[in-house]
Amino acid sequence: MTNIPRRTTITTHIGNVSVGSCHPVVVQSMTNTDTADVPGTVEQVSALAEAGSELVRVTVNNDAAAQAVPTIVEQLEDRGVSVPIIGDFHYNGHILLTKFPDCARALAKYRINPGNVGSKRRDENFQAIIAVALEHDKPVRIGVNWGSLDQDLLTRMMDQNAGLPQPKDARDVMIDAMIESALRSAELAEDSGLGHDRIVISAKVSGVQDLIEVYRLLAARCDYPLHLGLTEAGMGAKGVVASTAGMSVLLQEGIGDTIRVSLTPAPGGDRTEEVRVAQQILQSMGLRSFTPQVTACPGCGRTTSSFFQEMAQDIEGYIREKMPEWRRERPGVADMSVAVMGCVVNGPGESKHANLGISLPGTAEEPKAPVYVDGALHTTLKGDHIVAELRKPTRLPTHCRFRPASPQGTGQTARSPVGLDAFPLDQPWAALPVLFGAGVLTSLTPCIYPMIPITAAILGGAGSRERSRWGTVLATASYVVGLALVYASLGLLAGLTGTLFGTVSANPWAYFTMGTVLLLFGLVMLDVVPLPLPQRLLQWASSRGGESYGALFLMGATSGLVAAPCGAPAFAAVLIWVGGSQSAVWGFLYLFVFSLGMTALLVAVGLLSGTAAALPRAGSWTLWVKRGGAVVLFAMAGFYFIKMGQVL
Repeated sequence: MTNIPRRTTITTHIGNVSVGSCHPVVVQSMTNTDTADVPGTVEQVSALAEAGSELVRVTVNNDAAAQAVPTIVEQLEDRGVSVPIIGDFHYNGHILLTKFPDCARALAKYRINPGNVGSKRRDENFQAIIAVALEHDKPVRIGVNWGSLDQDLLTRMMDQNAGLPQPKDARDVMIDAMIESALRSAELAEDSGLGHDRIVISAKVSGVQDLIEVYRLLAARCDYPLHLGLTEAGMGAKGVVASTAGMSVLLQEGIGDTIRVSLTPAPGGDRTEEVRVAQQILQSMGLRSFTPQVTACPGCGRTTSSFFQEMAQDIEGYIREKMPEWRRERPGVADMSVAVMGCVVNGPGESKHANLGISLPGTAEEPKAPVYVDGALHTTLKGDHIVAELRKPTRLPTHCRFRPASPQGTGQTARSPVGLDAFPLDQPWAALPVLFGAGVLTSLTPCIYPMIPITAAILGGAGSRERSRWGTVLATASYVVGLALVYASLGLLAGLTGTLFGTVSANPWAYFTMGTVLLLFGLVMLDVVPLPLPQRLLQWASSRGGESYGALFLMGATSGLVAAPCGAPAFAAVLIWVGGSQSAVWGFLYLFVFSLGMTALLVAVGLLSGTAAALPRAGSWTLWVKRGGAVVLFAMAGFYFIKMGQVL
């Protein structure tokens, strides 16, 4: 990603989305359905969210719309759509929010236009909305539009300007009035009790140069997050170009924390187009990644056939169709790049720079198409079914590691930001035996190995009543499940809260935390730093180990805590990958299998006679394993500290 310094702002939390300079620029959109039409609005919000909109605004203009909002939010949750819903209020927002508290509670944010909350009772009506926001702990966006500017404020400022020796242009006075309206409203909101971090501001106009000027001035006078967008961008190419021209300048200067491209759709047109345009603006600037990028040459006299244009179009459509699935199952897919080139001039070179590149034959060229994967020739396709070939599981996209595309001209694929390039992302089942083996190796470390004979004796009933064979099996199972569930719960947590581990590549403090934990565990393995609590828990659990299966379960769980320093390298790799994929199922399964590997020797000793005698005794070799493990932990900690410095 491009490192563009952002204007420093506070962070505002809108439902499960954080907005501000410490977070990626957020894409939002707005429905054009009648909000009272619950099924239609639910369908459109779902489509916008699936397209990638991270915030969705709905009109709340009458009683029917306000009554529909809670049902809309409930039905979206039933569908698994968690996008925050923002209420857009004009003229009667203070009435609707007070009259329909369920609506106020269901919305994630209120959008207020200070220019149309009333004239005689403007401040009173505005404060009524703020009071509802305070009651329900909701943020607000103070959205000023030059088409509905506070006329009293504008008239007063125009009169003041007219009395100046050198009056400003009317356009400049209007821009000043927009900024004053926004900032005065924010001040009134804070004076009414709303927190400074619960306010987002926008000042929308229709002209590109006006947009740039008003936001530059506004950005210099406050630290609120800013929402960018032309208030009426227009239709088709005009709307796309105008929005891109205006917002790109501001984003390049670090101004803007959420964006919307307000396209006018054709009758019956696709509302999600505005989401894709907003995403493409951010991705083209290198600010975020949303979908694999398809590069295609424009064509010339060497490419009289339309085959490569049709192929590029087919691939883009296929990627768009599969992205909802890939986004869930294949972390990093948004960074993938695809090149579809039309002839031999630039085809091979451009194809090598992409994760997946195909160089089609031009007119009169030999009818073959070399396919490059991560800069290397992968295969050569021939015939009329090249797109179908690329769609096969072995082609697009499962063969790629979903790492960022190579820097221009290097021919080398960029490394994964968390260093997990070799992790089997393409075939998640293939990781299970690897993780089981890693668990077995971890059991040879000094955290676990010396405990195996003692633990096996407790599980067999030594020191109390001798257990039957089935009793030993149940006791061993209780211990193993207790230990396994401790680690599996970490994997489950990482998958459910992907933001905890999955943001490592963007958050320097995540790197710092991981590096510090690994450094601490390394010092524990060298006995430099004591970690007495898990040992004491284990001693207490061991003292009760022969009493009940519940005590054995607890003993297994506490053993997992004792073994944590030796398992830290595997935890770091698995938790980061699982957090990024946000797959709770894989998170649980991966660390459960890893912990089964850790207990494999224990199970063998407890259930198979003679196994304990065959194992080498703990001695000086375990000390060297311990020291070697500490070195590995220090190296991994150093890697994360280096990555922290690079992000900063």
